[in-house]
Amino acid sequence: MITRTKKWHNYSGLDIRAIGLFRFLLGLALILDLLMFKIPYIREFFTDEGVIDRLIVLHLNPIYQWGLLTVFSTDISIYAFFGVTLLAYGFYMLGINTKIAGIVAFIGLWSIQMRNPIVTYSGPDDIFIIMLFWSLFLPIDEKFCIKPVRRQRSSNLVGGWVPFLMLVQISFIYFVNGITKNGYTWTEGWALTYALQEDFWIYPSAAWLMQFENFCRITTYGVRFFEIFLPVFLLTPVWIPAGRLIAALAILTFHIPLFFFLDIGIFPSLGPIFGALLLPSFVYDKFWAKAPEVPEPNLQDVSREKPFGSIALIKNGLAIVFTVYIIYINIVFSISYFKPVSYPSFIIHIREYPLMQQRWNMFAPDAIIQPGWARVAGVLENTGQRIDLSSGKPYDQHPPDYIPYKINPWQRFIYLFCVYQSEAHSWQEFVRQWAAYEMKKWNNEHPDNPVREVQVIKYQKTIEPPGISQPTLATTIYRHKKS
Repeated sequence: MITRTKKWHNYSGLDIRAIGLFRFLLGLALILDLLMFKIPYIREFFTDEGVIDRLIVLHLNPIYQWGLLTVFSTDISIYAFFGVTLLAYGFYMLGINTKIAGIVAFIGLWSIQMRNPIVTYSGPDDIFIIMLFWSLFLPIDEKFCIKPVRRQRSSNLVGGWVPFLMLVQISFIYFVNGITKNGYTWTEGWALTYALQEDFWIYPSAAWLMQFENFCRITTYGVRFFEIFLPVFLLTPVWIPAGRLIAALAILTFHIPLFFFLDIGIFPSLGPIFGALLLPSFVYDKFWAKAPEVPEPNLQDVSREKPFGSIALIKNGLAIVFTVYIIYINIVFSISYFKPVSYPSFIIHIREYPLMQQRWNMFAPDAIIQPGWARVAGVLENTGQRIDLSSGKPYDQHPPDYIPYKINPWQRFIYLFCVYQSEAHSWQEFVRQWAAYEMKKWNNEHPDNPVREVQVIKYQKTIEPPGISQPTLATTIYRHKKS
């Protein structure tokens, strides 16, 4: 007769090989994110010489002082910090002193998000830090490691509250994304058509896909169906391996095409990461050996931890509390898309910390109806000529060139402060800092041909039903003059 403990172990369990591959892919994604979207833009987004000053960030919310990059101020210390973080990511990915590397990696990622929450509080960054933190409570140091830790296991399943928490977290990431897509573009089937016209966030291949109108409409409905019903397969108490396999394949099917059509940073990488974690044991058994039936001498079987050991109590206690928090905050957030709701004051406070972010509303409630981008122009002091500061060529708004800023984190910065002009984030101050940064950068590089004025120009168009793009309008939203 199967005991209740064994049923819970089987229900909540993740394969030890899945955990190892998950760690490797998560570490790889963290490295790519750092090399592609963070390190190349250290000066712009992580120093006081850039577009986001530490004092302004602290003025938004004092909690942002709790990170190492808030303390480091010199260029040498900041670059050294990113170097150490990159090294920790590498050790974590390769499985070298894995737990220690994971702790250092978590501190690094936390500090990066605290220094610049404006451009790092996005879906992938929020997911990365949550998954990185809770992976530290799993046996990530056994499989796919250069220096593995040997432990005796009579089963490849790792069950308990931490694996269950990760299943619940992944379920809510997709469910809330799906349930909050309740706007016209989703209910009428035009969301994908709209998304493929957001020039700032697409690849050239998007124009090819958009010509298949019926396919785009079916896919729009399919995306919402997939996101809302994914938890059914992830959390089903029956046919568990089959449910997990369907969920893993569905996630991969959803994410992989994003690599080819939407320029949305590191987000598509979540598909392989989650897919690897969710694959059931029988899939890994096809390629890797099962757990040995005959125990190795001198190794204690750790397949089932002692539930009342001190470490287990702390770990499971944290996992239970955080699971309750995930369920509560996501249910309330989902309801807020249908009627006004309020959070307790302590929830409002703690949900601003990186590990506590639970805002899963990508392209919700609608795909972007008024997409846009921004550029910076300068007026030369000597001749009065208007030039594009990114290229140094005479400024020509036709065609509007958004390529210099078509990469994270510029995309998020421009959308938040230039396109949508978020009053909650004091958009004028950030646009002023951007203009001042561009003026200083140009004048330092061209002392014989300085600019006397920098202009920030917003480009925006409206997509009208059923997905017809209207002409793009240009508006100068800020002028910064040389003092």
